[in-house]
Amino acid sequence: MKKKSVFSILSFYFLQIIILILFAFISQILFRNSEILSVVFRYALALLSIFLINKFWLKQEVNFGFHNVSIKDQYSSYFLTLLIFVAYFYSFRPNDLAQPLTDVLCFSIGPGIFEEYVNRGLILTALINKFKEKGYIYILMSVLISSFLFGLMHFINFIFMAQSLPNTIVQVINATAFGFIASAIYIRTKNIFLVMFIHFFTDFSVGILNTIWDNNYALYMLDILFILFTFLLLKSKNKINVLVNNHIN
Repeated sequence: MKKKSVFSILSFYFLQIIILILFAFISQILFRNSEILSVVFRYALALLSIFLINKFWLKQEVNFGFHNVSIKDQYSSYFLTLLIFVAYFYSFRPNDLAQPLTDVLCFSIGPGIFEEYVNRGLILTALINKFKEKGYIYILMSVLISSFLFGLMHFINFIFMAQSLPNTIVQVINATAFGFIASAIYIRTKNIFLVMFIHFFTDFSVGILNTIWDNNYALYMLDILFILFTFLLLKSKNKINVLVNNHIN
């Protein structure tokens, strides 16, 4: 692991957005008649590019759950994750599917893997490695900064995907709140696969189910719950300092 400057981290942030947009345009040209191939091509090449950039430049270690994190330190994360899943299932109305299953799977798996690898696995890790020696408050600042960057990233849907500005603003707010809880779970469990799965399940449920989340007020309530869960997971200063110093490297 190498400690990177804030300028380098932000440069990487904008670079990964450019890479994703570039491959999105290329995939649309190459696979006009196949949405599945277009999405697979886009995220596979974007992920490979980011992997190589990290290997030779950013040089951050992504945690895949192989660290010896105690069950006691993890149980609350898995419990809160279960509550999130229950909330989505509770809102399910089985009479209607909002979008075709294959389309939703493509646009859930790709972002779930790519965005979590980039935003939690690399950007959050780089920020923590940069600031963790300054203490607990700076660890929380790393969570805030990485989550806000993750949220702002979704403005590309307004700029390039013709999504309306009001819908984009709602999406940015939701993504930022999701970034908080995903960051907290990643810090507590050291398992990028878990946050990838949560991200996938969130996108999947919103994409395929006609749920109460079609209502912006319900989405804002979920955002509040995410922020509350984040506080519960990160409120112990001593525990977070130990977890970060032992397992974020």
